[in-house]
Amino acid sequence: MTSIFHHLRVLGAVLVLACGALPGFAATTTVSDVDAPDGDYGVGAIIDVTVTFTAPVTVTGVPTLSLALGTTTRVVNYGSGSGTAILHFQYTVQAGDNSADLDYISTAALQLASGTIQDGTPANADVTLAQPGFLHSLGDNSVIVVDTVPATVLSVTTTKAPGLYGVTTVPIVVTFSKPVTTSTVPTLTLNTSPNAVVNYASGSGSSALTFTYTSAATQVSNHLDYVSSTALAGAISNLSTSGVTPATLTLPAPNASGSLGANSTIAINTNADATAPTVLGISSTNGNGTYATGNTIVVLVAMSEPVNVTGSPLLQLNDIGIGATDPVATFVDGTGSSVLRFSYVVGSTDATRRLDELSPSALLINGGSIQDIGPNAAVLAVPAPGATGSLGATKAIAVNLDNLPSGKPLAASVVGVSTPKGGGCGLSSALGAVLAALALTLHGRLRRRA
Repeated sequence: MTSIFHHLRVLGAVLVLACGALPGFAATTTVSDVDAPDGDYGVGAIIDVTVTFTAPVTVTGVPTLSLALGTTTRVVNYGSGSGTAILHFQYTVQAGDNSADLDYISTAALQLASGTIQDGTPANADVTLAQPGFLHSLGDNSVIVVDTVPATVLSVTTTKAPGLYGVTTVPIVVTFSKPVTTSTVPTLTLNTSPNAVVNYASGSGSSALTFTYTSAATQVSNHLDYVSSTALAGAISNLSTSGVTPATLTLPAPNASGSLGANSTIAINTNADATAPTVLGISSTNGNGTYATGNTIVVLVAMSEPVNVTGSPLLQLNDIGIGATDPVATFVDGTGSSVLRFSYVVGSTDATRRLDELSPSALLINGGSIQDIGPNAAVLAVPAPGATGSLGATKAIAVNLDNLPSGKPLAASVVGVSTPKGGGCGLSSALGAVLAALALTLHGRLRRRA
């Protein structure tokens, strides 16, 4: 904003011009202010920087004004104003120019460059400027931001709850690193089959642009995301008073951190569906090994298609410990997807040599539901314990081996002892009995030491 002192000095200059200098004094014409319109400016913007003198001046040649833009200095040529008290220097913003508060480089930033600036005497005007950042300087009088660094996409999210949907509306929010503006209607292409091209809906002037996706007939996506990192298109640029700095429209890779797929679990299926989802297999994110009381084991149940889950389904697990009941894994999340996550916290009385589901009917809806978009209720049968696709077949997870009932050896069998083909037991049978007894004795001693 223009300093009030600027107006006072201009008024003083007018009075001197009208009435003349006081007798006995020779007034020296000096610079009273340097100013420019406030604003945020991008590439191509023209900023009119005005240098105001205490009296009208006449200009010959092409004086220059040097502006500071970070480590870059832009030398701006005089444009107009000769015969008045205000000279104009027009600066055009170039790519790479950046300043949080535009100012000139020093008190000597105004140079005559083989020209002249004289008052009506004629006498040379004093072209010394105020200290940058101080009273009457460009930085003091104006708030000018020069920004040519393109805005970038930080993330893509949605406020839609996780789930499996048919015909529905999904607001998708693309968040940028700084406020942006749109001059056309940008689009975002989604990974539905066939691909949906979603139009921009709102948000210009802010750092978050919203695209509204309305699912159409026959569109399907098992996990809604955009098609690629180049799925965003259109004229999007940094918000500015003048000039255009195009934003960088590259998105996080699909399913990578920051992407729509990573930030949400939404499935779309607008087709009629009469096939019930089934369990494909069970696994865990935990590594193979032995787990103790208080440890958490994450169990994954893979379904044949995305499903919606309500309530708190359970998965019963096997147990040969000293407790009275079998342990269960409780449903955590995964609704809207084809992978359901359950969590099992090892109890103090739990024990098993190889963790597995309790039986083919171990998956319980527990008063809730598991169904597809049909809606078709899921077939809850799981692989039999130890069978292909079971937890025991995909992982080797043991629990609280010290809780195994006494008399049950840690080893399930003795390996390397065979029976003669003649069918007699003989030495091999005796040796096997000795080794089995030795295993029991060692196990008992280990338990007593523990």
